Amino acid sequence: MKKTLLAMLLATAIFSCKKDVKQKEETPEQNQGTPPNIPTGSFNPVIFSKSLAKAMESSALQSFLKKEALLQFDNDYDILFQKIKDEVVEGKTVYERLLSVSADKEGLKKEIDQNPLLTIFVPELKNFSAEKWNTSEKPPVVAIRNVEDSKSNRPMYGYTYKEDHVTLSYKDEPTYPTVVLKINERLMLNNEKANKMNNLRDSLQYLSNEVGAFRFLDITFKKEITNKKREARSGYSPSVDPRLSYAYTNNVPCHRDYIYYGIDPAVGIEKGTLNNNYAEFITMFYFNSKAAYEYARDWSEGYLEIFFDIFFVNQTGGVEALRKGFSCSSSSVRWDKDDPDYYGAVFYPTPIEIACWDMQNYGDTWKFKVFEYDPGTETTNTTTVSSNFGSNFELNLNVFKKVGIKFGGSATTTRTNTVTIKTTNNSDDLAETLLDFGVPVMDYLIPVSSPAGWVASYRNISTGFVTFTVETRKRF
Repeated sequence: MKKTLLAMLLATAIFSCKKDVKQKEETPEQNQGTPPNIPTGSFNPVIFSKSLAKAMESSALQSFLKKEALLQFDNDYDILFQKIKDEVVEGKTVYERLLSVSADKEGLKKEIDQNPLLTIFVPELKNFSAEKWNTSEKPPVVAIRNVEDSKSNRPMYGYTYKEDHVTLSYKDEPTYPTVVLKINERLMLNNEKANKMNNLRDSLQYLSNEVGAFRFLDITFKKEITNKKREARSGYSPSVDPRLSYAYTNNVPCHRDYIYYGIDPAVGIEKGTLNNNYAEFITMFYFNSKAAYEYARDWSEGYLEIFFDIFFVNQTGGVEALRKGFSCSSSSVRWDKDDPDYYGAVFYPTPIEIACWDMQNYGDTWKFKVFEYDPGTETTNTTTVSSNFGSNFELNLNVFKKVGIKFGGSATTTRTNTVTIKTTNNSDDLAETLLDFGVPVMDYLIPVSSPAGWVASYRNISTGFVTFTVETRKRF
C-alpha cells in the first residue's frame, strides 16, 4: 500500500470580483455543407444548440448565463435549463428568446421535452471560463457533449451563432470560447410531480415543476449544504485525535481496537465496549497517474463525479451497501510535472463519513468499489464480498464487550455473498479494493516546528487507478 505525507496546506479557493477578460480572437474552423445526423448517440439537441448560439447574440442573455454559471448550484459551472427557462431577460423569458430565433420551433420544443436534464455547462478553458466570459464579445460556440461519442473517440460537434457547424475534439480543448450542452450528471428526475410538503423535507431537492422533481444524486453536489459544512483540513491540523495518537505512540497492536474498544493489552486492558462516537471517513483521494485521470475525464465534462460503493457482510451473511460521492475539480487534481506518475491529491474540505466499524456485526473486511459517474443506460453487475467474524464478544449486563485484539485468538467464521451493483454503461470503472480492520490508521506522527507541532502520515489503500485514505475519526 502507498503512503502519503499529509504535510501540505489545503488551498482555499477565493473568488473575487474581476473585470471581464478580453478573449483571444480565436475562430472555430467551420465545416461546409450540411452535417450528418450528429452527434451519433442518444443526446442530440442540434436545434437547441443552434437556437442558443443565435440567441446569445444578445449580450444581455450572455450576461445572464454567465451569472447563473457562477452560482455553481451543483458545485460545477452548470445551468439547468428547466431552472432558467422562465426567467425574464430584457422583456422575454429565456425560452421565448430561443423560440424567437429558432427555425424549427416544434423541433426545439420536442428536444426540450425529451431532455429534462438538459444543462448548459461553461468549461474552464485556457482562454475562456465563467469568470473570464466577456459578454460583449461575439457569442461562444455551443457544443454538444454526447457521452457515447466521447467514450468511442468520435468527434464532438457544435454550432456558431451563424448556425455554422464546427467539429471539436473531446481530447483537446478548444482555443475559442465554447459552452457545452450536456445531460446533468449531478441530478436525477422523478417524473411524478412531487408533493410540495415532501419537497420541503427533502434535503436533496433542487427544483419541482410541471416536469417533475429534480434531486441531487448526493448531498455533496448541493452547494448550499456543503458550504454550511465546509471546514479546512490539512496535515497541519490544530489537533490529532487523542485516541489515534495514543494508539500510534504506544504501539497498540491494532489502532482501531483501541479507538473503538479501548483495548490495550500492554496496560492490561483486554476488553471494551464499542464507542459509537467514532466512524470511518474518506479524507483524501488522488489518481495514480495522468493516464488514470484522463481515462475518467475530458474537458467537456466539467468536475468529476466520483462515487464509492462500500460493502459490508453482516453476521447473518447478508450484504449491506452504502454509496458515497464527491465532486473533484480539474484544478484540485493537478499533474506534477516533476513526477509524471503523481497526479495530485484532493483533500476533502469535509471528510466523507462511512460508518462506525462494529466488528461484531461487520467483521474484519470492507470492500470499496470506485467509479466516475456519467449518465447513460442503467447496467448491473455483481461482485463478491467476504468478511471474517470472531467469537470473542461476551455479553455482560446486556452490553457486548470485545475481548482481545482483533479476533482475540478465538475461532473465526468467514461469510461470503454476492451483491448486485447498478451503474450506467457510460460510467468509468476505477476498480475495487479491500480494507482490513487490523491495518494501521496512521503510519507515523513526527514532531515538527509548526503551529500544529506534528506531521502525520495516514495509511492509504489503492485500486490501481486511484488511491484514497480511510481514517477513523470522531463523528461529533
